[in-house]
This record gives sequence, C-alpha cells and structure tokens, in this order.
Amino acid sequence: MNSRADADVDADAIADCVCSTFETLPEKRKPRARNDRAREWVPLAGIVLAKGTYYSQLRTQ
Repeated sequence: MNSRADADVDADAIADCVCSTFETLPEKRKPRARNDRAREWVPLAGIVLAKGTYYSQLRTQ
C-alpha cells in the first residue's frame, strides 16, 4: 500500500543527506587504514526526517 508521501520520496536526496552528514564526523568516528594498508569496513545507516522537500539527518552528539 503506497501513500502519496511514499511516492514523493527522493532516494538520492536521502542518500546525499546521510553521506554528507557522515563526512562532517570527526576522523576518529570513521573507518581507518590498518597496518597492512587495508581499509576497515563498517555499515553506514542513517535516520532521515523529511519535511516537504527538505531532508534533515538526525544524530546525537
């Protein structure tokens, strides 16, 4: 069951919101290069509040 609100969701805008918020995090909160030069991998998830066409990343300090 899709509502009108579901049809108006812009997945790219939501992904951009999550990724841009991630970029603002301090380096200590991001994956690092290990001694063998391999990069750490971590899942990235975000909760986004949409109001009209404005997306806001919710995060706690």
